[in-house]
Amino acid sequence: MLQYLQSVVLAEKVIKIPGQAEALRVWNYPYEAVEEIIANSFYHRSYENVSPIEISVYPDKIVVLSFPGPLPPVDKEMLKKKKIISREYRNRRIGGFLKELDLTEGRGTGFPIIYRKMEQNGSPEPIFETDDIHTHFLAILPIHPEFLKGETETEKIDLPKIESPRVLEILEFCKEARSRKEIMDMLGISNHPKNVERYINPLLGNGLIAHTFPDKQRNPNQQYYTTRIGLDFISLH
Repeated sequence: MLQYLQSVVLAEKVIKIPGQAEALRVWNYPYEAVEEIIANSFYHRSYENVSPIEISVYPDKIVVLSFPGPLPPVDKEMLKKKKIISREYRNRRIGGFLKELDLTEGRGTGFPIIYRKMEQNGSPEPIFETDDIHTHFLAILPIHPEFLKGETETEKIDLPKIESPRVLEILEFCKEARSRKEIMDMLGISNHPKNVERYINPLLGNGLIAHTFPDKQRNPNQQYYTTRIGLDFISLH
């Protein structure tokens, strides 16, 4: 699910600021906040309840609904706080497994991480809700306001020093996540830093492609995939 959201839903927007050399880069939803919210929904749900976790993507938000609600003493008023300390967990063994996968820390850090990543991205605050009898837990990530504007991301893209056919080749090739070497082999050139600088970095810089591990760029399994902006670029050319 996370990989699907990362490759299909999450998108980066590059905003040119007049008078500044460096552009502003924002995501519709910061990956770390999405990762934390989904991991926590599995961590805290009850597996005695057969209702599945529901993840819905709307034009203006991502909504995650799980059953039942949080364990007492956490209630709907506590969910309005940015940090919640609870000593009761439904699934400690699942929590340990998620920690081994680096998907959660399991020390009450989930809410602060989500709030911090949304704030760092310039996004609205997340929303967490339950009802009086704790039948459900609802988490909402509002989209970054820049993605509600009518102007398309591709109108802001500037690709100096790259021939358009090569850009399209890379974007088409990376519709399925590819390693750096695979991209270079496809282009028929060596996997040399100068070629990375010429062919890959400008696409990363303009949000046309993205890392599969954005927070661990030296990961040996690092790959590149075409973003929604990149797909829009293809359709316009």
